[in-house]
Amino acid sequence: MTAITVAVRKRPLSRMEREKGGNDVVDTDHAGLVLHEPKVRYDLTKYTENHAFRFDRAFHEADNNATVYRDVCRPLLDIFFAGGNATCFAYGQTGSGKTHTMIGKGDEKGVYLLAVEDVFRDKSRAGRTVSVAFYEIYGRKVFDLLNGRNRCMVREDGDKNINICGLTEQPAGSIDEVLRMIDEGSAVRSQGVTGANADSSRSHAVLRIELFDPNRGRKQGQLSFIDLAGNERGSDTRNCDRQTRMEGAEINKSLLALKECIRALGMGKSHIPFRGSILTEVLRTSFTGKSRTAMIANISPASTNCEHTLNTLRYTDRVKELRPAEKKGQPMGPGAARGKQPQAGRRAPAAAAPEAGAAYNPNNYNARDGGRGGAAGGGGGGGGGFPARQQKMSDDVMQLVRRLKQQLPQADVESDNEDDDDEEREVERCYTHVANELEKAQDDLLVLYRGMLDKRVGVMLKETDAIKALDRGGVRDLDDFVKNIDACLFDNIQAINEMRDRLAMLKEQLRQEELLGQSFRPTFRI
Repeated sequence: MTAITVAVRKRPLSRMEREKGGNDVVDTDHAGLVLHEPKVRYDLTKYTENHAFRFDRAFHEADNNATVYRDVCRPLLDIFFAGGNATCFAYGQTGSGKTHTMIGKGDEKGVYLLAVEDVFRDKSRAGRTVSVAFYEIYGRKVFDLLNGRNRCMVREDGDKNINICGLTEQPAGSIDEVLRMIDEGSAVRSQGVTGANADSSRSHAVLRIELFDPNRGRKQGQLSFIDLAGNERGSDTRNCDRQTRMEGAEINKSLLALKECIRALGMGKSHIPFRGSILTEVLRTSFTGKSRTAMIANISPASTNCEHTLNTLRYTDRVKELRPAEKKGQPMGPGAARGKQPQAGRRAPAAAAPEAGAAYNPNNYNARDGGRGGAAGGGGGGGGGFPARQQKMSDDVMQLVRRLKQQLPQADVESDNEDDDDEEREVERCYTHVANELEKAQDDLLVLYRGMLDKRVGVMLKETDAIKALDRGGVRDLDDFVKNIDACLFDNIQAINEMRDRLAMLKEQLRQEELLGQSFRPTFRI
């Protein structure tokens, strides 16, 4: 088993997808996968673009959680029992089956429970104890799911180690105890409603299992399962509220940072960009030293989700793109040539209607789907149809973008110069910047307001003492009273003005977020 194993799991079509006219457009074999993307030319002729990928393992919709665990997760326990760090990620669009893979449903056990059963069954852990921590990363904050979702602080010590201060680590003596902890944590995990899923996970959930040797007094191994929040397109979040928009921006940012860290590790780079997000910071120890990582990408096979599925596959493909010979856009292995795209300026051949009993032809969209879908039919293909036309941004938006670009990090500005013609891309970069600043401003505002309240308590005590002194002394102490009260009022006015200035800045940031968030369709860029 290599240091990084990448697998893809195709789930069955859901009832809702069938009702919407979705068709299965994904074919899998043991390690290969082909996505048949229905598309439509300008002249409304339909064609299929085939995208072939090759991974360490590709699972069919008939494969259950036990099969996924046996082929991908069970080998991780070898490094775990040997004293190393083993990590397994579940990734994919919201509603693709990540949580089902990790936790399971009904009588089907998830990889969480299957791994715990093996941990307690393995005789090599004799004399060692097991502890469990379960937390979520929501935005830029960490919450303990086993302690009433209390917030934990992420701190770096003098040895450059990242510590989650306040995180509960509960000892576990049996499988039932771990199962109870998983149920307890899952019940309080952050969820929300988006255009893609009415029960969408809005946070990254991390289940961490550790082995301890009481005789040596130190950790012997760490096993982490990460149920990543689902990445989404702008069409799923555009009409949502500010919280959902900012959640989506932070989720996509952390997923891209995770991809860069995994790729840098696999390519043996000297610098690993762990500081790209809170997610990669807290998982730093999972990737360093003696470690092994697996990623399970979950996809929907429906033609109505082609754009989502293709984004997931491309992301996963980039994670696996480890060797220098594997350049972007080249096939991952023998027999994985990507579908040939129609050349610019040439019409794609019109697809003839299928004859009765016609054999399946992946290059004939009508033969596969019976003529349904595509832009002309009003249904189906995820990325198909006419190229998206960028809406003309208002003068207010572009004026704000020009002002904000001066505040962006230099690396972002240089990258942005490559896409000067793409107004939406400029707005998206500025929106990400504003969303990050708004998140920081929220924390700073709470710290400032708490400090102001503490000062006001001290000022009120001084005012009380001045009033008591005037009552006791009468007119002769009036001068001191006036001076003391004047000083107290000055302190109050100063604190109030400082708070009003900070609130004015926050109102402006909220206005910027609203203006930018309603002006573009944020996309998950690979």
